[in-house]
Amino acid sequence: MIAITQVCYAQRREPPFEIDRKHGYTEYSFVHFSTGIQTKLGGKTVSLPPHTCIIWETGTPQYFTTDVTMVHDWFHFTIEDKSIFEQLGLPLNQWLFPKKWHFISEIVQEI
Repeated sequence: MIAITQVCYAQRREPPFEIDRKHGYTEYSFVHFSTGIQTKLGGKTVSLPPHTCIIWETGTPQYFTTDVTMVHDWFHFTIEDKSIFEQLGLPLNQWLFPKKWHFISEIVQEI
């Protein structure tokens, strides 16, 4: 069973904005960035394009920043059996670049 504990649709953050959770979050997090962001990969800061997504597992470090107005959809959730991610082919803790992203914000808004 999945339980969504917090949700936000089209949240705007004014620059400069940074999330730096060195020890991650206590729940799973799904984030869809409607605007581009910067993150650290392999110790280097890299830019990620608009509509990048990620599902962070509990306790996984989270870092992203922006120097422009950022818009993102997100929700935190708990899950009893994380094997569902594998069954659905959804990788955890990896940046995702969906080709079809238009429906993501709509679904988060519905939630």
